[in-house]
Parts: sequence; C-alpha cells; structure tokens
Amino acid sequence: MPKASELISKLAKDAGIEQDNEALKAVLSDPKLSEVDLPDDFTGAITSKLMTLDSAKNNPDIAKAFKGQYLGTVNRDVEKFLKDNELPDEVIEQVQAESDSLARLRAAMKVYAEHKENTYKEQYLKNAPDAEKFKQREDELSNMVNKLKGEVALKDNEKANLRKELEQQFEQERVNWSINQQLAGYEFSDSIPKDDARLLINAKLSTLPYVFRKGTDGQIGVYQKDDPSLVAFEDNKELTVKDVLDKIAAPYLKKHEAPKEEQRRRFEPPKTKNGRSFGGHAQKVKL
Repeated sequence: MPKASELISKLAKDAGIEQDNEALKAVLSDPKLSEVDLPDDFTGAITSKLMTLDSAKNNPDIAKAFKGQYLGTVNRDVEKFLKDNELPDEVIEQVQAESDSLARLRAAMKVYAEHKENTYKEQYLKNAPDAEKFKQREDELSNMVNKLKGEVALKDNEKANLRKELEQQFEQERVNWSINQQLAGYEFSDSIPKDDARLLINAKLSTLPYVFRKGTDGQIGVYQKDDPSLVAFEDNKELTVKDVLDKIAAPYLKKHEAPKEEQRRRFEPPKTKNGRSFGGHAQKVKL
C-alpha cells in the first residue's frame, strides 16, 4: 500500500510543483507521513479523478462536451440562415435531418447555392425568347455534363480508395513490424515456447482499449481505440508502447526481466571505431 507521503508527492508532481519546493519539502519532512499506509482503492480513487492539462485535453468526455457546446451554436446559425434566405420548409427539414453538425453546414451551403441558381433560371426563362427550346437544350447539355462528371468521379474515387487502403495496410505493416521487433527483445520463460508467448501477447493486445499507430511526429504511440485521435493516458500518465508491452508480457518473462538493450539493437549492423556501419549499404531501419 502507498504511503501518505508518496500520495502527496505524486499530487504535487502532477500539479507541476518541483520536488525541491520548500513548502513541499517541509510537509514531506514529517516522518509520520511515511508511516501512514493508504489503501490502494483510496489512492486510486483520488489519482484517477484528478487530471493534468494534457490528460484533460485527451479525455473523450471533455472533448465531446465542448464539441456539443460549440456545434450547437453552428446548428442554430444554419437554421436561421436558411430561414432568412426564404428557402422552402422541406429543404430546411432535409438539412436538419443530417445528424452531424459539419455535414449539416455543408448541406446548407449546397442547397443555398442550388436555390440561388434555380431562382435565377426561373427569372431568366420567364423573359427569354423561345424559353421552351432553351430549357430543353439546357437540360440535354446538363445531362451530358453530369454523365461525364459521374464517370470521371467514379474512376477517381476508385483510385483514391484503393490508394488509401494500400497506404493504411502498409502503415499497419510498419507498426506491426515495430511491435514484433520490440517483442523480440524480451527474454521469455523456458516454461512456454516463445512463439506461443507472442501469440498470447498479441491476443491480449487486441482486447485492450488502445491502438498502436504512427502519430503526427512520426513516432509510434498508444492511442484510444474509441477515438484514435486522442492519446491514451493511465493514472494521468501518457502511455508508451513499452509501458503496454511490458505490462502484457510480464507473466511470460523469465523472472519478469525487462527487455535487454543489446537484444533490442541486435538488428543494427556492427560499427567500426569511427561509428560507421560495416557493409556499405546496411542502414538502420527508421520508422
């Protein structure tokens, strides 16, 4: 069980207070605090509810609350804009049927542009000579253009979707390769075959509420499965790939040893005294 002094020290650290702070040192100097044992569920209840700035930014409930607050204003403004421009009620209802606020905004812009174009055409055709002929020819040309646009868009979409799918598969392969490289550095217990241990670890990884992916900084990190744009936190600490793998692999390690650094780097080519790699073209793989 953690001591009272340890809880105070952790809370101070999360609050950004340096360990050499005089007031903090004075509090922690009381020897009685190091004698008081606190139950794990008590300290866990405190540390799990208090958030640092970084963990709050990545909290999905907080993100959802702020999104709802700001996007609610967008919804009201969209409805007012459509009514002020005298769009038909059925068109406004069609826009409001969009469940997503940004989709609602895009739909409003589209129907407004169509409404302005149709209004102009109606006014022009009333006064144009041979209005019926003009409209017929316009419809023919419009249908031809739409058909060509549809064919081009279909081919472009197919290529874009295929490219996106291949890029995602390639990126996932790179992530899997990196994870397997890290697993290769663990010294597994003799009581279980290494391949079986890796299969069990991968099975457990698939049940976690986290995903491994490359971040905007180019490094592979741990993100929340429900919202992969948010970094994963545990006890107000940003999780790393090593944190997760160490925890999952622990039951299968020999005496629960951490991965050996020389094993992690065993795929690097040997180097000369001046730091250059043997083999000319051999290079360290960088993700």
